[in-house]
Amino acid sequence: MTDPYLPLLDSFDWSEEEREVIDTALAHDDPWDDGAPELRGIKEQLKLIKKRIQRFHLDRQGSTCCYCRTNLQGGGPFMIDREHILPKSKFRKLTYTISNLSVSCKRCNLQFKKNRIDFVVDPKTVEAKHDKSDQYLFAHPNFDHLDDLIERLSVQANRKVVVTYKVSNHPKATFTYEYFNLKELEVDSFQETQGGRSLDEVEQEVRMMLSLELQDRQAK
Repeated sequence: MTDPYLPLLDSFDWSEEEREVIDTALAHDDPWDDGAPELRGIKEQLKLIKKRIQRFHLDRQGSTCCYCRTNLQGGGPFMIDREHILPKSKFRKLTYTISNLSVSCKRCNLQFKKNRIDFVVDPKTVEAKHDKSDQYLFAHPNFDHLDDLIERLSVQANRKVVVTYKVSNHPKATFTYEYFNLKELEVDSFQETQGGRSLDEVEQEVRMMLSLELQDRQAK
């Protein structure tokens, strides 16, 4: 399968020292908890490894949430989560597997995804096939190109905001939209002064506003 994002997953590699640190962490009950007493000796190395994971996946996702496409630029730890697609609590061997990691907003991860695995086709076999897109009901952050399934359009002018999603008819698109309740994120505060509008009208206006903004940036 062609990797849909850059930098490519295959371009990421652990150094020998990093592999030793990860192996040490995986030998303990919670290999992700750099604050655990038993991992005190490798705490700083684990923190650096996590920062490297986050930078890599922010680059791949264009600094957006891998599920809802909310902008994460400059969000910091109160907004950004290093996301384990298959939860580390159930699939600990994949805790540091780069293809099982991504970046998400706190909302998608903590409010909806949590430690659930109801997005998996077969929980009994998915660990061995975790790198296959067809093992997941939703759009996998690394093996599916979300942009081809769901398009997020948004414009903000001070307190006025428009956010809308254009969902394709692909089953993964519908599942992802419903699983993370993306409808809840759709808003049209311009509507207060312009009256009720259809989704097509909102989309048309958003695209026009984005186009004008792009033209303005190019002119400068």
